[in-house]
Amino acid sequence: MQFVEVSYLTKYKGFLMKKIIILLLSFSVSLIFSEIIWETNLFEAEKKAQTEDKNILLIFSGSDWCAPCIKLKNEILTTKDFEIYAQNNLVIVNADFPKRKQNKLKYNEEQLTHFDYLAERFNIEGYFPKVILLDYKSNILGDISYENITPLSYITKLKTFYPKEEKNIYKKSLKLMGSDFEISVSGTDKNETSKLIELAISEIKRIEDLISSWNPNSQTSEINTFAGIKPVKINQELLNLIERSINISELTQGAFDITYASMDKVWKFDGSMKVEPSTEIIKNSVSKVDYKKIEINKENSTIFLKDKGMKIGFGAIGKGYAADKAVKLLKDNEVETGVINASGDLYAWGKDSNDSHLKVGIKNPLDKDNIFGWIEIHEKAIATSGNYEKYVEFKGKRFGHIIDPRTGYPSIGILSVSVISNSVELSDALATALFVMGLENGLFFINQLKDVDCVIIDNDFISHTSNGIKFQ
Repeated sequence: MQFVEVSYLTKYKGFLMKKIIILLLSFSVSLIFSEIIWETNLFEAEKKAQTEDKNILLIFSGSDWCAPCIKLKNEILTTKDFEIYAQNNLVIVNADFPKRKQNKLKYNEEQLTHFDYLAERFNIEGYFPKVILLDYKSNILGDISYENITPLSYITKLKTFYPKEEKNIYKKSLKLMGSDFEISVSGTDKNETSKLIELAISEIKRIEDLISSWNPNSQTSEINTFAGIKPVKINQELLNLIERSINISELTQGAFDITYASMDKVWKFDGSMKVEPSTEIIKNSVSKVDYKKIEINKENSTIFLKDKGMKIGFGAIGKGYAADKAVKLLKDNEVETGVINASGDLYAWGKDSNDSHLKVGIKNPLDKDNIFGWIEIHEKAIATSGNYEKYVEFKGKRFGHIIDPRTGYPSIGILSVSVISNSVELSDALATALFVMGLENGLFFINQLKDVDCVIIDNDFISHTSNGIKFQ
């Protein structure tokens, strides 16, 4: 019997606790959705807005005569959706101008005088309803009077007037892929932005491990090791990069060729070369260079270099590919403005602090510390190659360090090439190819391509541009 009583008591306590919890929840919900307070004094609202980090919504209405005012209040301002939003984001000030004498009695003379002051300051035209969004200092952010839209749409429109958070540009410079990289990212929080920069760095390092020919454990090194022996199975990403490289080789008729790595190093640009190599030596230096001898098996995901001694290298496209992958990663993480700069091969997106598209300077090939000209870049890549630092001269003729993989002879006649396109990978590859193709052929070639432009500076320090470029 005693056990039964305890059992009953326990059940009763459980029931009572449930009722109490329900009552408490109901009370909490009623508090959460309780009607928001409409202030009537702007100066008090300013203090509240500053303390609570909110904006002020100033409403001019006629509570007993203005039908749109009443509709605005009933259909938007007093709905649950709007009240929940207002509790967290707004201090509402109601400047009411009733017509009926009995309705005016709810405001004293001081209050009515304050309403008149607000009208003279913010509503000199006498529009009703008029809704103005202010900051805590009563600076006008926007005017959002009544519209026949839903409360949520009204809130969305309000948000468009909010001042944007000030974003800073954070940068990090470091050595990657044997080159100088600089990663610039916009953000409001330094710690979060630093994490994004590290993500981009990790992605570039991943690409380096994949394509590096100086890393004996990379898939690229394995391809080179088994040249003329057997096909090598590689992952799809590397296979796709090699396939795109071959496409560029075909497009440029071999002026770009990733098998350039097979070339014998007969030209030296360190000041030690005193005699021009013989024709026979130069011809033999490129005997193993031929992109047509790269055999791709898509079904088995293999690459085979047909001749022993052949090698592939991504020196003229790899940095560009890595930059593109880093850009995609940052954009996927909603970075609005940024620059990935891989030793002059870069991609820029977004706007600067003056809300203008970013501008990229092309170095003066005769004075690398100064800028030759500027190009406005928006969602575009630019890659610049130059022959102005590494070259040799024989019999009054300058030979640059960029060598034609088809002939073994260095390029002549051009100091600098900059290519603008939609990807750093393509710009990187084509900048090298244009050196090899020469001024006239290079310009003609670029003018046949969609969304690709170039600036070429010749040996006489004269600039030449493709048809679609705006160069300052």
